[in-house]
Amino acid sequence: MHGILSRVPVDRLEVLDTAGFTWHPLLAVWSNRERRKIISYDAVTKHDAAWLKAWIAEDAHEQGTSSIWFEEVPSPEALDAILLALGW
Repeated sequence: MHGILSRVPVDRLEVLDTAGFTWHPLLAVWSNRERRKIISYDAVTKHDAAWLKAWIAEDAHEQGTSSIWFEEVPSPEALDAILLALGW
């Protein structure tokens, strides 16, 4: 592994991979359309694997929405651009 992902602890990468998340390097986010979740690189590197597992386990469908986690909230325009790039 190289580049920015080399700075992410392996246990967190394994959690995301096992849960079916896809890395989007140009956006610096992982997403899982089925789970309706998007999480930023900063959030993954800031929180530990236990927190990440708990966040993934929360059911966004039950809430009737998507779950998007960024450490710094993007502007509405930036969020729209991310969603558009992901095809959501």
